[in-house]
Amino acid sequence: MCSTSAEPYDLRGRLLHRIKKYDKAIKSFEKCNELDPAKSETWYINVATALISLKKNKEAILACDKAIELNSNNLSAYERKGEALAGLKQYTAAYHFYNKAIEISGFSSARTYNKKGIYFYLFCVNELELKFEFEN
Repeated sequence: MCSTSAEPYDLRGRLLHRIKKYDKAIKSFEKCNELDPAKSETWYINVATALISLKKNKEAILACDKAIELNSNNLSAYERKGEALAGLKQYTAAYHFYNKAIEISGFSSARTYNKKGIYFYLFCVNELELKFEFEN
């Protein structure tokens, strides 16, 4: 692929992610970042999503942090970071990032909080309640 536009690489990355070729998807999104750094926060979120699918949660957190650094109101960055933290069983931290996503979204639209995000949020709440019960 020899395009100077990020669009074909973005499409390729999304398709590769859909067919579970996560490593290749990451490379496509990294190419997007080279070609269109103005949209870096989007590319970092896409990379984080693929890394989470690979269970590379620590790397996904770093990608989310880069997106948050570029835009501290990036809802997807907080959702993905919460998901990655939950994958590492860091439920208190995950809960914090899901709360931040809720704070940003205000539940203002159907898109603002995806079902997977709600599942992880509730899972974190449940884990924290269980931990509290056993500690007290």
